[in-house]
Amino acid sequence: MADLSALTPREREIVRAVLDGSTNQAIARTLGLREQTVKNYLSSIFDKLRVANRLELALYALDRRPAAAGDAGRGGATGGEKG
Repeated sequence: MADLSALTPREREIVRAVLDGSTNQAIARTLGLREQTVKNYLSSIFDKLRVANRLELALYALDRRPAAAGDAGRGGATGGEKG
């Protein structure tokens, strides 16, 4: 699979919007594009990353995004867990 760096800056912008839960219509409004243009971008992104849909795209992007500083050490048990 390709890396997110293989995408254009505009394609990466669209991936971020998908991760935010934006619809195609909302992405189009925000970026000043036609909805069909957003669909064309998504099709190109799907092809480049070899994913089939928005869900796969989101999972792919989340898996490859750099960890935030606050994410360190989150893998352990929390106070609410029994174990």
